[in-house]
Amino acid sequence: MAITISNSDEIKNEVTNKLVAAITEIWKKIATVPNFKRSSRKTDILHECIREVLIDSLGSYMDQFNKLFELIAETANSDNGKTAKIDSVRDIFGQKFNVDMMLKRMDIPHTGYLAKCALNTINKNRYNYGSGQIGEIFRFFGGDANINMDLVFFNITPKITFNKSKGTSTLKKEIVKYLGLTTVSKDGRVLDKLKISDDIKNKIHEIHIEYEINFGKDFSEIKTEEELNQLISDNKMSITIQPDQLKHLISYTEYFIAKNLA
Repeated sequence: MAITISNSDEIKNEVTNKLVAAITEIWKKIATVPNFKRSSRKTDILHECIREVLIDSLGSYMDQFNKLFELIAETANSDNGKTAKIDSVRDIFGQKFNVDMMLKRMDIPHTGYLAKCALNTINKNRYNYGSGQIGEIFRFFGGDANINMDLVFFNITPKITFNKSKGTSTLKKEIVKYLGLTTVSKDGRVLDKLKISDDIKNKIHEIHIEYEINFGKDFSEIKTEEELNQLISDNKMSITIQPDQLKHLISYTEYFIAKNLA
């Protein structure tokens, strides 16, 4: 029997540890390194982690994958500190559409990946995030050359975080109300409501990973950004990802193997 993230606790633990390490590093560097929030290095940490997680999840299919595919992640150029973009595709407007990762099969674009790791003040922007995903779907699949590709959204969010008012350092506890393509309301998933063909819908995937933050105290006791940064600098923050939070990654891995490697 093939070993994958679906049936291997070892792979689940390895993937979880990599995600936790990357999320922790991003939080810590934002707290300790000036302007890191806007640095390309922040996204590089995220992209490289996701790249490794996607490949590690394949388990015993990894060798077969490496013979057929190449997964390229956006990375920083160490010479000038700028981010080197991977090959872009053309969108519905005929303009460049830069994805965060590109999967190629025999050098032909196969899947585009878009990654996001929002840290705080998420609820205020939730409809912007959701609208952004919908817009990216239509931009991407409106490009004639992309119609046979897959598009994967890989989103990582905390379960509870902080809301920060613009222009102040005051923090308020925020229970995150995630809104994405897999979000289910009384009349179904967001993805299912889109007025696009089932063929296109089957090429769209969302991997949402939710994590928990622990400071050893309630979030409501942390009043300012300075206090938060000090707690992080003092290694008072820990990140936990529960096993059920891998369900979207497991589902996508099973889909990918069945379609491309089995």
